[in-house]
Amino acid sequence: MQFHEYTSFRNLMVRQGDDETRDFAVRVSSQDFRRSVIERDVEKFGNDNTEGTEAFNRCSLALCEEVWVALDRPYYNVWPIATALAPSVKLNLPFSQVQLPFHAILLRFGRGHEPHQLRTAMLFWPKGFKTIQAFCHFADGEDNLLTVQHAYEPDDNVEEWLQNLISRRPQVAAYHYDAGLLIVRLVVFIGLLSRDDFVTPIVLAKDRTKYNSTDEAEVKHWLEERAARRAGRGFDVGKKLQLEKDKSPHWRNPHLCLFWTGEGRSKPIIQMRSGAIVQSVSIAEVPTGYLGPEGNEDDAVDPKKKQRESMSKRRRFAILQRDGFCCQLCGVTSANGVTLHVDHRVPLAKGGSNADDNLWTLCDHCNLGKSDSEIIEPARSSSNDIRRESS
Repeated sequence: MQFHEYTSFRNLMVRQGDDETRDFAVRVSSQDFRRSVIERDVEKFGNDNTEGTEAFNRCSLALCEEVWVALDRPYYNVWPIATALAPSVKLNLPFSQVQLPFHAILLRFGRGHEPHQLRTAMLFWPKGFKTIQAFCHFADGEDNLLTVQHAYEPDDNVEEWLQNLISRRPQVAAYHYDAGLLIVRLVVFIGLLSRDDFVTPIVLAKDRTKYNSTDEAEVKHWLEERAARRAGRGFDVGKKLQLEKDKSPHWRNPHLCLFWTGEGRSKPIIQMRSGAIVQSVSIAEVPTGYLGPEGNEDDAVDPKKKQRESMSKRRRFAILQRDGFCCQLCGVTSANGVTLHVDHRVPLAKGGSNADDNLWTLCDHCNLGKSDSEIIEPARSSSNDIRRESS
């Protein structure tokens, strides 16, 4: 999957700035451009007008990029499955417990899978600040940039805070507003994830084979650092789950929950509660729930009874229709006042399966008489007009 690349502040101004800004941006480095913007605009912060707001946004973005570069440009490739799973977790914890991976984080979204049309989002959330800022690039226009800013209190419950903002969502450009809230949720979500297979480090393509083949922590760390120096400190969020989901014939949605762990149950983390991705090589060994409920094989419940009870009406009708709605032993039909059953030729108790070729139609009399005996080949009359005498 291809992910959107981030457009730096300097390159954005080269494309969209006025003539003076564009000329200056072309002549200087990104670092010099950011520092020049900060020095020029910081004096305008106190202006309570449009100029002051724009100066504050420019200065904030320049400062965010400055911090981001100093942290080895941390970025997260957010795979579609992570975007879908994050909103399902109720973030019932105070902001004071939020564990930020970095103070400045870049989120990159997959091409063709842009939530709320987001291409990339740079989030600026320094520790101790009571304001969250996100600088969003959208897919609905060339280099369309929007600054989103929300204030909070450390004791505010994250989930309640998000729901309160959703209730106040404006009708105009609502997807821009929703995008800002999704970014906050994703960053909190990522910070709480504890599973190594959900958030995985990105290394250089030439190092991937070596990275996957070693268990030595020092070697892995060295390869991660080399990638950070050259391309930024990158992570894939949900890549393994997405790849398994896309190739597996059987997919059960993971159920992610917030847990409190550690001494005094004071550390919040997100873990999988149930559900999984079942690889295709294991599909034959995994219960599907199609003919019987999934459960512990040691449960003291007759598996034969469980499978029969769970047979769908659709499948039962298909077997009856295939057999012409008549008993395959005596040929009687429901028109003769009997009840038709879908039964197993080879009983489950003797190793029979739930495959279609082991299922057939029997009337209630023949089924009760057959019980769990060995398979009886049909010997019914070709006529369906047989009438059974009352017993």
